[in-house]
Amino acid sequence: MLAGVHPLLMQGASLHLRTSQAPTGRPFGSERQCRLHGPCQRRSVLNNGTGLGPVSMAASNGLPELNKAQMQIYLGRIGLSTDAAASVDLEALKAITAAHLCTIPFENCSLVHPHVKLEEGKALPLDLAAVFEKLVLKPRGGYCFEQNALMAAALRAAGYDLYTSAARVVAAQPDDPDQVALNGTDHQIIILSVDGQKYVVDVGFGSGVPPGPVLLEETSDAPEGRTHRVRRGFMGNKEVPQSPEQHPQRQGWYMQRWSHSEGGWTDSYYFQEVEFRPRDYEVAHWFITTHPESFFRKGLVLSISTEKGRITLSDTSLKVFERESDDPASKLDVVLQQELQPGIDLDDALAEYFGIAFY
Repeated sequence: MLAGVHPLLMQGASLHLRTSQAPTGRPFGSERQCRLHGPCQRRSVLNNGTGLGPVSMAASNGLPELNKAQMQIYLGRIGLSTDAAASVDLEALKAITAAHLCTIPFENCSLVHPHVKLEEGKALPLDLAAVFEKLVLKPRGGYCFEQNALMAAALRAAGYDLYTSAARVVAAQPDDPDQVALNGTDHQIIILSVDGQKYVVDVGFGSGVPPGPVLLEETSDAPEGRTHRVRRGFMGNKEVPQSPEQHPQRQGWYMQRWSHSEGGWTDSYYFQEVEFRPRDYEVAHWFITTHPESFFRKGLVLSISTEKGRITLSDTSLKVFERESDDPASKLDVVLQQELQPGIDLDDALAEYFGIAFY
């Protein structure tokens, strides 16, 4: 095994993983060096020796799907070989998910960064061609509706049986301890079947993202190496269903995350096993990307997984987290924290830690 390489990515032919090492001492403002791609520059994967021009989107049952050329480019973007994604099984699914999370950052730069900020009232384009251009070809990142749209299109191309669904993110805790405060359907997830079981795949939940597919069935209370699980529940209510037959039309699932600070599982979002089509996300997407009260309009939010943990950027606060042990469920500790100055400091950090450059 190569030292320092994520075990799920060992099958990849050319692996480019960010690390969470401290800065090398390079002065801000010198040549931007991306931990993912080396010297950081605005680049187009299409023009990177492929000889391909513009390509159109294929479709599966009327749903967006990457064609063969695009799938090759996507796999190159996340550092996986064709062989690593050739099988339609759980191990290949884990490899694709891990590689995506370690290379395509969660980010909202197009909503707040002065170099690329959209005009007021203008929403990010959400069609797959635009998402592919932004997340794969530029290359940049995106938020849930972009991230999971791309992942769903890639997994369809790889042969997975899937659909996307909408979720309601847990908001601030209500005064009533029996209630769960939920937002509207402003998050997107993927539900698929592989190896005879159903899983949730989500590569667009920022710093709370599951590190891989989550089995869609209730499991034991102990983390046992897992950071996420699901539980059955009613929308907005902490009551636990006594059986699947109890008000089945009102039942759904809560994605849960293990909290070391609370010593237990906490709810992240609620969803039901209901298929949503691309147009079903348009209203929520419009609100998130255009409304002045949208959380994503208030400041920079970036996050990316690493071999050892995670890197986040909130406005100008950069944090590098590393796990206390090799156990993927072990606590994340802050090993680097830095306040950045807007301008050169910030742009250098975007390039170095997230592989994002605007010129």
